[in-house]
Amino acid sequence: MKVHSKFRPLYLIRKNSLFLFTCFCFLIFYDKVVSGVYETIILFFLFFTVSIFFQVINLRTINEIIVSEEGITKINFLTKKVNFIPYSLIANLDTIRVQGMSGKAGQITSGYFESMVILKNGKKILISPDSFENYQEIIACIRSHVLN
Repeated sequence: MKVHSKFRPLYLIRKNSLFLFTCFCFLIFYDKVVSGVYETIILFFLFFTVSIFFQVINLRTINEIIVSEEGITKINFLTKKVNFIPYSLIANLDTIRVQGMSGKAGQITSGYFESMVILKNGKKILISPDSFENYQEIIACIRSHVLN
């Protein structure tokens, strides 16, 4: 059975928020850019360049995960680089509790759990329900292969 990760739409929006903000600013200041106000053009160009730089850094951290009978395939969202991890290289599968948020009136959320796949070479892969809609299905499939 193969399980393909499904990104949460809000996760992708959050990862792209700076770029979306830049596009929104361009729409707002479009008339000044077109009319040739050089200060606005230069500021927008600098902001757009910095935005693209950070956008590329953000996109490099996003990975698609495919869990199969043989192992875990991690595919980078930006570069499409494929990294296959056989189950024999997995040392442990830990569950980490992420603390909830608290406000002046008390605790807003109770928090949630993330899973950390720890490899025998010391590397770690974080799988979070914040990123994937089918987090439970991914973790259940990995556990069924690692614990057997």
